[in-house]
Amino acid sequence: MPPLDDTAATTPERSLRDATALFQAGACDEAYAVLVRGLSLETGDSLTTELLVELLPLPVLDGLAALAEARGDDDIAGLLEAVAGASAGW
Repeated sequence: MPPLDDTAATTPERSLRDATALFQAGACDEAYAVLVRGLSLETGDSLTTELLVELLPLPVLDGLAALAEARGDDDIAGLLEAVAGASAGW
């Protein structure tokens, strides 16, 4: 597993970067937990669709959206699916 930033999950952007690295390393549950933590941070509202697309590659978006659906997290699944749709259109 790749090393995480020593300030991991202290900003939404770092959380998304770490979630991507974890997902790509096969640690999908951990990636999902870090993603949810990053989105729930007080500054998570500052995330834009463009930034999400930049930090979460399409395969990661799709995989995390599927995981969110499987867990019944419809809000997160919907968000990720919308971003994936925007990403595919760019």
